[in-house]
Amino acid sequence: MQWLHDHGAKEDATSHGNGQTRMMLSSGENNVEAMQWLFDHGSHKDVRRANSRGETPMWYAGSAKTMQWLYDHSAKDHVRMASIDGTVVIHV
Repeated sequence: MQWLHDHGAKEDATSHGNGQTRMMLSSGENNVEAMQWLFDHGSHKDVRRANSRGETPMWYAGSAKTMQWLYDHSAKDHVRMASIDGTVVIHV
């Protein structure tokens, strides 16, 4: 991540045509360290940003540690958020 940043990559740049961000990819890989780096380098909005299907990083999270990190970093209201196809992250 640091190398990309040092060479001009934007932290919030999408990586796929559907609006998937690096925060979503890192969340899906349960890479909390990368998520923290992105957050520390300006990707605050990506914690809550949805792709074209309405999925947020919380939807991609695959571990309790990742979900907790997202929750602690302003994704509290995404815990029960459904995507466009009706998939719900967690029923609380």
